[in-house]
Amino acid sequence: MQPIPYSELQNLKGFAGGGFGFIYKAKHKQHGTVVYKELDIRILREKYAQFVLVELECMNSNHV
Repeated sequence: MQPIPYSELQNLKGFAGGGFGFIYKAKHKQHGTVVYKELDIRILREKYAQFVLVELECMNSNHV
């Protein structure tokens, strides 16, 4: 698997929502039909913040 520059993709069509963004099908000259995932930074930040809070909670509960 290798990254493909967005500028080389044609005919993007929404496919499905994922846990961290949205997935599209697209056409590429060399590779044919490919999948493109657009990451949603707001979701990533939210999930990372939740992870940090859980980790802090675990750390605090071990020191009680």
